[in-house]
Amino acid sequence: MKPLFQRQCEALVAALTKAKAVDGARLSMSSWVSSLHSCGTAACVCGYQALTEDLSLFDVAAEYAGDYESVATNISEDLENSCHQLFGYTYLAASIYAGTDKSRIYFALNAMVADKETLETFKHLTSENPSLDDAITYIEFVIEKCREEAA
Repeated sequence: MKPLFQRQCEALVAALTKAKAVDGARLSMSSWVSSLHSCGTAACVCGYQALTEDLSLFDVAAEYAGDYESVATNISEDLENSCHQLFGYTYLAASIYAGTDKSRIYFALNAMVADKETLETFKHLTSENPSLDDAITYIEFVIEKCREEAA
């Protein structure tokens, strides 16, 4: 069976792919749901997952249903837990959703899954406002690292 962290990352890719179908969608929850706060950062990766309401792979308390901010926070915490189970650290999870490019690249470098030059090719890690495609590309890279770790 695939590691939980890998399956969660695959769910994130599916949620972001669904979000791309919305005209004008970008990595900002306000482009998908107008009533929510728009931080315009990669932290919205967890928010998009919360909005799908497909939380079967995430440990989210039932009392948070409909409270997307709390659900997104729970998703980020659960990503860290499952990442720690697979890799022994949480850096790789944080590199997916950290709110600034400096934080995302910092966490990716500390995960030591690739050299600096390779990591700097991912716009998700180096752009303050990465696109949905940038996030998907980087998360697919993380999924490959999960496969390697589980092998």
